[in-house]
Amino acid sequence: MFIMVQTFLTVYLYLGFDQAYTRDYHENEDKKNLIQNAMLIPLLMAILLSIIAILF
Repeated sequence: MFIMVQTFLTVYLYLGFDQAYTRDYHENEDKKNLIQNAMLIPLLMAILLSIIAILF
């Protein structure tokens, strides 16, 4: 059960990450800043949900 929940959360967290990055890749001059901004929210949510999952 835990692995199933973890898998669904992973899929949910990274949903759209690749599309957002590739859509703005050619329009943005600062590629390093773009990847950092695109990964910030999913990584923060993954850390938060991992802490919650570990506590329960």
